[in-house]
Amino acid sequence: MRRLTFLLRPGWLVLALVVVGFAYACFTVLAPWQLGKNTDTEERNARISASMAQDPVPVGDLLGGDGPTIDDEWRRVVAEGSYLPDSDVLVRLRSVESKPAYEVLTPLALNDGRTILVNRGYVRPVQGTEVPEIPPAPTGPVTLDARIRMSEGTVPGKDPFTDAGYQQVYFIDAPQVASLTGLELEDVYLQLDTDQPGGLGVVPLPQLDSGPYLSYGLQWLAFGIMAPLGLGYFVWAELRERRKAKAAAAGTPEAPVEPAPRTTAEKLADRYGRPPVTALPRLEESPMYVTVDDYLADKDPAAVDVFRRVRAMILDLGDDVTEQVHSSEISWSRTRVFAAAFVYSSRLEVALDLPKRVHHRTLREVFPNKGPVTTHRLSVSSVDELDDHFIALLEEAYRTAAGRP
Repeated sequence: MRRLTFLLRPGWLVLALVVVGFAYACFTVLAPWQLGKNTDTEERNARISASMAQDPVPVGDLLGGDGPTIDDEWRRVVAEGSYLPDSDVLVRLRSVESKPAYEVLTPLALNDGRTILVNRGYVRPVQGTEVPEIPPAPTGPVTLDARIRMSEGTVPGKDPFTDAGYQQVYFIDAPQVASLTGLELEDVYLQLDTDQPGGLGVVPLPQLDSGPYLSYGLQWLAFGIMAPLGLGYFVWAELRERRKAKAAAAGTPEAPVEPAPRTTAEKLADRYGRPPVTALPRLEESPMYVTVDDYLADKDPAAVDVFRRVRAMILDLGDDVTEQVHSSEISWSRTRVFAAAFVYSSRLEVALDLPKRVHHRTLREVFPNKGPVTTHRLSVSSVDELDDHFIALLEEAYRTAAGRP
């Protein structure tokens, strides 16, 4: 058990608490939350589907006894009575077809003496969020086709208020509206169907699909399983590393051999995938055991054409230019190397030593070199890029090699 004592360190204890807390939340809060929403949605869809196959019933049949239950929600009903004038209440912050809306609630006095709230539909706000002109409900007796809905309930802090001449609420809650209007309302409301007296924009029925809640719930369950497994993996990895360290300490390790510093060319090779070469070799480096034609024999014809143009430009700089052919590149020098080139795929890579950093459209990289010079790497893909500026850079590199920038 000594091997596991590292788990008592504060960092590991905090990690374990976080993992356990997260897994607990996944199994007891997050997954049940999404799975519960999936169950509620499926039950709502089942009630809506069942209501479509049922004939409408008088609303009084559902209001008798203990009143409607959740199983009665979305039932189609017929209500007969009269709208109460000047009693509209607006429900704000609603969304209908993904656009903002106000829903209009108007009490209806039924013929049997009871009063029920009716959602007449929606209106769109004007000039941002202002309340538009709302057509009044008709006077006199009406017969309405509607669906019975349960009150939505309320949330603390979302209190009713009066604005633009209307009492406004955040939820369709019959008891709350009853306290505003002083009316004795049934604890349900009616949602009008299409083409009904006093109807406004028809609030559409919900989509009959379950939504993403089931997949979200399963994902939270998966996360709750994966978190402890991940912690177990980290513990196993830590034990493995400790065993390795213990085994190494038990032996007699040899003195470490410091690797030789990597050259800039080798770093370029790792970055661009070519064999390591020296960016600008000294005269004594890399034996001259191939000719220019041998070096170019298996290279891309377009790149070879660019190389020959650059080579001719460099050799025309002066009679004191010395050309060195290596197995992987060709360099040119005076008292020291000032230029080098190699073919990489279909382009020519040219390295020039210049006294200061300059810019050219083919410039790929700049890095310091020995002495007061900076090596510029240029990637030339066609002869069109060998412009006057490029020739001027060659001339400047040539002068720099003789100590005359």
